[in-house]
Amino acid sequence: MLQQSQDNLLRADELVEYQYEPASKASRFVNNFIDRIVAIFVTLTLGGMFSYVGRLFSGSEQISGLTVLAGVLVFPAYYIILEWKLGKTVGKMITKTRVINDDGGPISLGQAIGRFLCRFIPFDSWVVLFSSSGRGLHDSIADTWVVNDLPYNPLQVAAQQEST
Repeated sequence: MLQQSQDNLLRADELVEYQYEPASKASRFVNNFIDRIVAIFVTLTLGGMFSYVGRLFSGSEQISGLTVLAGVLVFPAYYIILEWKLGKTVGKMITKTRVINDDGGPISLGQAIGRFLCRFIPFDSWVVLFSSSGRGLHDSIADTWVVNDLPYNPLQVAAQQEST
């Protein structure tokens, strides 16, 4: 009996349509600020660790290739992996927002890479503040949205839909 109820719940969940509210411009600004600090901190910390290890083995005070490699790989990996796998970076976790695709599902690896690369477009961060939709170029080009994170409770969502 319990198994049948769980099966019905899973089927009912497939029928629930979620409506997402776009994240506010203030949330987007805070996300950007926090993420840049975290990404730079992680990059510098790992780069420093690689540099220290490189100096131990080479005895040289010059910046090692590992340090440069850390900077080149860690900064993009922070954004790409977190947004692709979790739908959120540390900034989005704090502001309770997430990245979704145009269909409301998780973004693909290609979309995560596109979002990251588009962040290098000059004034991309400012577009978010001045656009009517609150989307940046990195959102529009990659067909993604940053939305308020919804708690996953299909029964609560279904009950709210029935009451309206």
